[in-house]
Amino acid sequence: MVKGLNMGGIRPINKKAILSHLNVYGASSRKQIAASIKLTTAAVTVLTTELIEEGLIYEVGAVSEGKVGRKQVMIDLVPDSNYSLGLEITRTDVYFSIINLKAELIFNHSWSLGRLITERDLAEILEFIEHKISDMRSKIQGMGIFVPGYVYENMEWSMGVRNLKEIVQKKLGIAVILENNMRGLALSKTFKNKEKNSFWLVKYGPGVGSSIVLNGNVVAGQGRMAGEVGHIVFSSSEDSCDICGQKGCLESQIRFENLISKLDKKITSSYERKSSESDFQYLYRVSEKTDFTLLKEAVKKFSEVLVIGHSLLDSGKIILAGEIFSNKKVYSWLLKNIKEKNSILKPEMISCMEDYNEKTKKAPGILILREYFNGDLFNRI
Repeated sequence: MVKGLNMGGIRPINKKAILSHLNVYGASSRKQIAASIKLTTAAVTVLTTELIEEGLIYEVGAVSEGKVGRKQVMIDLVPDSNYSLGLEITRTDVYFSIINLKAELIFNHSWSLGRLITERDLAEILEFIEHKISDMRSKIQGMGIFVPGYVYENMEWSMGVRNLKEIVQKKLGIAVILENNMRGLALSKTFKNKEKNSFWLVKYGPGVGSSIVLNGNVVAGQGRMAGEVGHIVFSSSEDSCDICGQKGCLESQIRFENLISKLDKKITSSYERKSSESDFQYLYRVSEKTDFTLLKEAVKKFSEVLVIGHSLLDSGKIILAGEIFSNKKVYSWLLKNIKEKNSILKPEMISCMEDYNEKTKKAPGILILREYFNGDLFNRI
């Protein structure tokens, strides 16, 4: 019981608790839900009846409790009762997705701009989205947007359209969460977790990004970039970074496009990129012509930062994100480099994010689902 709230205020909270339980644990009986959220079965019965009438949950069927127990009716979320939108903006592309209440991918579309998004690009993309959601607008909970670079406390984006959040909210008439891509990916990784884990999420490709999670919570830091290593000054190189403005940061050293540019100077023959190739696939194919020298050097630098970061952050475990780590040869280079450092970082402390491409499509929309199940979206944004 929350002191100072009347029953009218508690009822929505208890309903949200039921929905949150179903989100984490899946189909459950009213008895199981009551035990989980500390309400009587009678109270849960009343609330679930209302949620069924609202179209948010439904009765799946009856199952027996134990060998001789009475049958319990299972209830679950109605997947298409609500939808969340996601928009990921990279330095060259834009990805749009729609997920339902169970975080199932309903639709996705992409735009290859070849450069950072402009206000004109954004206007055209929002026109497309507005048309696409016209038949489901009443069920849209909001949009999560991932962007590279810094997102300041006033929700200004450091690299592209400055008033991005305001433009999207005004055009679509929905709530928007704007977040740095790595912090957002880390937040999505904690969605539905039954345990409050701690880990350091590090992404490589096309640039470098990272975020640290402590006891299930993403650590922000004063500048909202705690755990970020992509822009630490790594060498005395004169290569400048167009994100942080520093010379010799890790991103400027190992970013895919910078490696490809250096390869172009080494290889006289032209290697046209295939339309089906990802950034990494193209980099890997061209790197074969130089015995992977530059790519190996990049992986070595990345591994050195992993070792240093692990020692400083004491993260417990590291989760690697990126298509590059699904390549067995590249992953073996990484582990070999780490082992040669004779550090406290062991291979068993490192894991790779499974189904990376699928998860990144859902991740921006999952920010909205997190708020739907665990927070008050419209009061917090």
